[in-house]
Amino acid sequence: MLSKKDNEILCRVGPGTPMGNLLRQYWMPAFISSELEADGWPRRIRLLGEDLIAYRDTQGRAGVVDENCPHRGSSMIFARNEEGGLRCAYHGWKYDCTGACVDMPSEGEQSNFRDKVRIKAYPTQERNGIVWLYMGPRKAPPPLPDIELNLDGGSKSEGIPFKYVRQCNWAQALEGDIDSVHLNFLHTRLDQRDNLTLGDSNPQFHVVPTKYGHYFGVRRTVSEDKYYWRINQYAMPWYTAVTGPFSKVWMPIDDYNTLIMEWTPSRPAGMPRDYDDLANMDTGRQPWGYKPDNMMIPWGNWRLKADVDNEWLRDRAQEKHHLFLGIYSNPLQDSAVQVTMGAIYDRTREYLGTTDKAIIAFRRIMIQAAKAFRDKGELPPTVDEPTLYRVRGFAAILPKDADWIETSEDWRKAFSAGVPEEYAYNFRRGRAGAPAAGAPSGE
Repeated sequence: MLSKKDNEILCRVGPGTPMGNLLRQYWMPAFISSELEADGWPRRIRLLGEDLIAYRDTQGRAGVVDENCPHRGSSMIFARNEEGGLRCAYHGWKYDCTGACVDMPSEGEQSNFRDKVRIKAYPTQERNGIVWLYMGPRKAPPPLPDIELNLDGGSKSEGIPFKYVRQCNWAQALEGDIDSVHLNFLHTRLDQRDNLTLGDSNPQFHVVPTKYGHYFGVRRTVSEDKYYWRINQYAMPWYTAVTGPFSKVWMPIDDYNTLIMEWTPSRPAGMPRDYDDLANMDTGRQPWGYKPDNMMIPWGNWRLKADVDNEWLRDRAQEKHHLFLGIYSNPLQDSAVQVTMGAIYDRTREYLGTTDKAIIAFRRIMIQAAKAFRDKGELPPTVDEPTLYRVRGFAAILPKDADWIETSEDWRKAFSAGVPEEYAYNFRRGRAGAPAAGAPSGE
């Protein structure tokens, strides 16, 4: 369990908080490029507790500015996006994507007052279909992190990014991705009793500290001479990679909500954004799709139809013969158990066990880093060393006498060939051998 004080440090992300100040040192992959259209409609967003407006100007540059016009505070969601900037609908003051006021018609051409007025604006960079946002104080921001699927050669058709909102704290959501033991229960299919995780509900966790965070091996017994290993990666502050290059970023909207960006093999090229084919619930990530877009709500285009208000569209009939929990898709099952903990769970009430080692390590890493930055100005290596993110997870069946760390050294590297066929686990057929096409990763 955590002390109340450390729980507050871990979870609170607003301006001036220890964790908020630390997280602002990093770039965040805030947008899929197609979300922002040149001279298109501005969008309301919120990140790290700040209400902002995002848009793409006439020249195609992505801009992110404060929601409120510095003149009289009117929301820039009503601004006109035209001719290289946003013009406030209230009095016509216009700002470019750097925050400079470029037109102030109410003051007249003879006035230089516009040179003294700026709207808060944050830098952006665009790479391989993702718009990154930097909310930190540095005039020269650090380099973008080398996330495999956002690098040249890493954006494959089977790794299409998409996003969704979860109504709980960012740490609470991220911890679910480094909690491998819940696969034995929450995501279980009752009609697939030969699923490997069901064979051993007491997996052994082995956490390996690294410069970027940690990776951890989760070992389950398969037979007298073999183990099933799942190796997952955690890189500070918000990056996870589970059983492959396919990964997630957990971005705090505020203290109580999380924006998750995900690259996954189970969302094939051409799949509609409003995907709702329940026939593919075993591989679909968001089978019910999204609520109608609402530009007045931050991230109003990424709110899921299945959420806390409708019990994640739980189908209790499925719990008799098919699903351990009658909610379709792993992310929605995760959402249900995490959101119902409360927006910020009181971790002083926990009783953590041996299978919670990776979660304990994550909390220790982030709380210590926030305190080190607050007290000494020390930053983690991940801020300025982008290559530290060139890691991936994997799943494999190995002989019991194999050293899993040495054996997997190359498999844990970005752009590796992956697990050799003789060690690969087939998620469809529940045995060793090459995975079937489109097989789920199990999380």
